[in-house]
Amino acid sequence: MTISVGRLKAVKNAAIGNPKTKAALVQDPVLLAALIDALHDPALAAEAAHVVASLALGADAVLHALLAVHAPRALLIALAAHREPHARAALARALRVLATSTADAVGPALWGLSRTPTRELRDAAASACDALCAAEALDIYLPFLATPSASATAIAQLLGTLLRTPAHRAAVTQWTPSPASPEQTTRSKRGWEKTAAATTPVVPLVAKWLVALLDAPGKNNKMDEAVLYALAALAQENPTVAGYLGQSDTLPLNTIITYAKSRSAEVQVAACLCITHALRSLPPRPPPSSHPHPRHSHSHSVSTSYPHAHMPTIHSLVHAHAAAGGSAHAPPPTLEETGVRTVLNVVNRMLSVAPAESPLVRMRACFVLHNLVADDLQLCNAALDRGCLDALGALILALGPAEPAPPEWEEVEAAATQALREGALTALASLALASDDCVRAMSRGVSVLRTSVVDTGLGLDVLCIVLGTPLPPRIGGSAAGANTAPGARVADAEMKWPLEAAPVVDGGDFLRGEDRRVLGAALSAVCNIVNDFSPLRPAYLEKNLVPRL
Repeated sequence: MTISVGRLKAVKNAAIGNPKTKAALVQDPVLLAALIDALHDPALAAEAAHVVASLALGADAVLHALLAVHAPRALLIALAAHREPHARAALARALRVLATSTADAVGPALWGLSRTPTRELRDAAASACDALCAAEALDIYLPFLATPSASATAIAQLLGTLLRTPAHRAAVTQWTPSPASPEQTTRSKRGWEKTAAATTPVVPLVAKWLVALLDAPGKNNKMDEAVLYALAALAQENPTVAGYLGQSDTLPLNTIITYAKSRSAEVQVAACLCITHALRSLPPRPPPSSHPHPRHSHSHSVSTSYPHAHMPTIHSLVHAHAAAGGSAHAPPPTLEETGVRTVLNVVNRMLSVAPAESPLVRMRACFVLHNLVADDLQLCNAALDRGCLDALGALILALGPAEPAPPEWEEVEAAATQALREGALTALASLALASDDCVRAMSRGVSVLRTSVVDTGLGLDVLCIVLGTPLPPRIGGSAAGANTAPGARVADAEMKWPLEAAPVVDGGDFLRGEDRRVLGAALSAVCNIVNDFSPLRPAYLEKNLVPRL
């Protein structure tokens, strides 16, 4: 089948914003094969890339069809073959859109809960993501980051959404360009040259290129946002990149902190996420050395999550600096303290009741706060001192469920509002999990919150969800009827309620129909209850919790 530019434009215009048309197009194998072949034609490559990008934003079935015809590989081959800037930019953008949709199908999600695709799509998407992070693929698209261009922006956006696992981050961190000539591969070094190279910290080349793009002439906010998200994805749980950003001689993190004060809210959020991942992944500082210019070792594995031995001073520094009142005797703030304060200040402003930012920006600010304070008592208390809990509480109350609309109206809450509520609740949970002060502040400020999981009966409800048994009739607590006696105790009834273990299918598979996300949340709640609420521990163990786990 031959295809022309006019035909490709017609297909593109018909597919944009039309899921049914996209589904129909991928069901035509002849048209799909012609579309992939058009990527290799210099006259058709740009328009064909636009069509692929539009299809990649479609439903799961459309994405699966693109992966079945090896669209990512075709885009990589075309990107390596074509030299025309317009065609390269279109191909890089199509590769970015397709890579993002593919990574979304595999997970973990970047913002909030991920969707649950079919097993076939998930397996195909996982293979495609691994192929995009293989050395052969990296050799094709990573060199575009060496110089500022539209293609460089697209590749930076690709890294910001593709790198979600330690293995993929390690592959990009360790990547170096292929040798330009055979001499570079055969030439051996003398003994003293090898020793000198071994003692010099290895600078991750991709991170260095990304930092250089922040200072490129003629750049715009779109490039800044893309580069900052790429650095954030690369620094997450990656001490090598985090050490380069925050502990190298050039200290790129100082420059990144300035972008948190950008006029663009999108750039501010991207900078805050980059600061957060860099601070949470910094390797332990080396012991003091007698040399005037000590070198930091970066021999740690990039996939290792270090305990934040450098972070416990942040909370004390915040208190000490505030107590000193900015006097001349107060020590200057460290880079870590400056970064934490900057992130908390930006998040607080974005979570205010009447902001100018969009719900998407505010939702991402909530997840930035979650990533900053998660599982860290010092940072949770620092966020509490900076007023983050008050801002979150006001936001959640403002987003509280309104009066139910009549069924005939058929109004559905905006997806952006739902995502913002999810982000706010996630950040609130992260604050409350590690800090008892946050829990006490919440219980004082929200009248419906009970401090005892036993008294409300929630402990039994969560266990029933894990076991796959029906929820018991409520005897007291928030779900009790209006005539329930105020002094009724749920704990006694809870301990006596008969629980039968959920049937096990296929040697331990979960029951059909269970939502993995709900079950995962319930499992986390059960583990936290068993660890922190001793009255329910024996009851849980007696009700077949361990076999179910």
